[in-house]
Amino acid sequence: MSQSSYPIGGQAERTAAKGWAAPPPARWLASVLALAVLLVCAVQLTSYVRAAQADGRTGSLAGLTAKVGTLAYELDSERDSTILFIALTTGPHGVRARSLSPAAKSELKSVRQQYAVTDKWIGTVSAGLSAIGAGYPRGVLLGARSFVAEASFVGKRAESGVVASSAGA
Repeated sequence: MSQSSYPIGGQAERTAAKGWAAPPPARWLASVLALAVLLVCAVQLTSYVRAAQADGRTGSLAGLTAKVGTLAYELDSERDSTILFIALTTGPHGVRARSLSPAAKSELKSVRQQYAVTDKWIGTVSAGLSAIGAGYPRGVLLGARSFVAEASFVGKRAESGVVASSAGA
């Protein structure tokens, strides 16, 4: 084993260690630059997180848009069936028939089936819209709340509609 000519912990070791240390202004500058890089990285990471959240919101809104389109189609079908039922139960001069014809009974059954389908889609869309929270733009929030409020009226259609008055038929 070879021995060092410098004793451990001696003057030469302390001098060598000082040579590796940078002067205080250089250390300060390096610290400031490191903090600046860290700050830029944090800002970029925050931006990426927000973009990912926005992508998630966009995806959920696209899914809801498809469901709203299906609901609109089902409401249109329900309306068409209801109008056909009204036409089948209304005689000349707008007088309602006293009893339902076989065609009217068949259409009434179709209307009631359509109610069930429409109600299912209203529930699906309402649940999706109820999940919309503060992370969405104000217009989206207001539209979602408006739909949920209006959807409650569709459920009341059988209470006051023509189909309800013929329910005993």
